[in-house]
Amino acid sequence: NPFLQIGYKIGKVRTIWKDAVINTSIYSTALATDITNYKSTSKRDSKITLIGHSMGARLIFNALGHCDPHVVDNVFTVGGAVGAPYHWINRLRKIQMLVNCYSKQDKVLSYLYRAAEVEVPIGMRRIGKNDTGKRIEKDCSKFVRGPLGHTLYAKNGSDWLM
Repeated sequence: NPFLQIGYKIGKVRTIWKDAVINTSIYSTALATDITNYKSTSKRDSKITLIGHSMGARLIFNALGHCDPHVVDNVFTVGGAVGAPYHWINRLRKIQMLVNCYSKQDKVLSYLYRAAEVEVPIGMRRIGKNDTGKRIEKDCSKFVRGPLGHTLYAKNGSDWLM
């Protein structure tokens, strides 16, 4: 029965996704500890920039929940596999600069993320309405498209880093 096969595959995706979400929660505590320790032992003017692609963006969001976000200077989320509820947006306001690289054409996030989560991830949309001095939204739809588009962020890094 094709419907049973589809249901089985969706269930499998949800199980894998749930494990990945749990892992980002676990490792975010370690990342937050490392960030805090580095900032407390390094020179006063040292900068911390975090770049997270896909689940890495979720890891960063979770880590910022375990440390003072003022210690992080810059965050780049690239095809972020995480939603942006209000409490995260408030936390992100404390960072000096946030760059969110997203694509409405991202098929991986469109199908896989949305099979497991309810909201639209930040990797497919702007986090806020307007760019500010602290938040820059980069629409990467011109090169992140097709079934493998989600993997093309690294290849086109010069487009979203500039």
